[in-house]
Formats: sequence, structure tokens, C-alpha cells
Amino acid sequence: MEFYLITTFACIAGSTAPDWLELPIKDKQGRIIRLIAHRTITHNVAIWLTLTTWAYSQITGFDLFPVMPTCDDPILLSIAWGFGFGGLVHLFWDFPNKKPIPIFMMKAGVSLHLWESGKHERPISLVTALITGLVVYRFDLVEFV
Repeated sequence: MEFYLITTFACIAGSTAPDWLELPIKDKQGRIIRLIAHRTITHNVAIWLTLTTWAYSQITGFDLFPVMPTCDDPILLSIAWGFGFGGLVHLFWDFPNKKPIPIFMMKAGVSLHLWESGKHERPISLVTALITGLVVYRFDLVEFV
């Protein structure tokens, strides 16, 4: 993948997307309401996994989805893969929360019940950055000049 910077920004946007895709707005009392219920379709693991896998299969040429549209635009594929991967990272860190995330169906979900939503955000961000850096370094995903 040649478009590391684009992919990185798409990944950052995707990592927050499951929450902002719920379209939060303020009501007349100043409370935030969501047009799409929290942790429903925007937090569906199957959707994010399909997007990420589809983009990766298009990038590598190993088409896992013959019935889905194809794309040969490397910039669009970099954005799709980064955005999808970021969404999966978001869901990975939502999994330990007390509120379940849906895997395939909108109502059924799984949760580890380890902590409340919104807790431990800084350590989670640090661990994510460290693991990502180690993966990039270990698999030589970026060539340094």
C-alpha cells in the first residue's frame, strides 16, 4: 500500500466513526440525542469487518467477494481500508465495556463487562498506538528514507 498518510487519516476518522455516524445532535434542553441508537448498526462488527476485508482483498487482488463491486482506485481503497480498520479498532476497545456490541444482529451483542463506557481512554489510546507502531515496525510496513 503506497498511500500511508491517506490510510492513516482514514484510520483515525474510522476509529471514531461508530460514534459520530449515530448523528448526535443537541435537543432544546442541550442534551445530546442520537438519530441512530447507540451501539446498533454503527457498531456492528460484521459491517466493519466486511468493509475492511473487501478493501484489503481489492488491494491485494485476492477477491474474496466476487459478488460485490470491484475497485481499482488505490486512493479510494486506501481510504476504505483505513476507515474500516479504524472502525474495527474502535469496536475492539468497546468490547470490554459493559454495554454489548452487535456482532451480526442489531439487538444481540457481546461484552466483557470490564468497565464503563468512557473509562480508561488514555491508556487504551497509548496501548493502541504502541501496538500499531510495533506491527508497522515488525512487518516493515513503512520504508524510512
